[in-house]
Amino acid sequence: MSDHVPVSRPNPFFELLFGGNMLEGTFKAVIWVALLSAVLAWTTFR
Repeated sequence: MSDHVPVSRPNPFFELLFGGNMLEGTFKAVIWVALLSAVLAWTTFR
């Protein structure tokens, strides 16, 4: 079955951040969460 099936996207911005296939999207989501957590921790504990 083809990976590129035309499905309705939530919004283009979300697609840009977490876009790609499921695995790539999950990987990007993990990176974003880690980055945001690091920034939050740095601003809290500096």
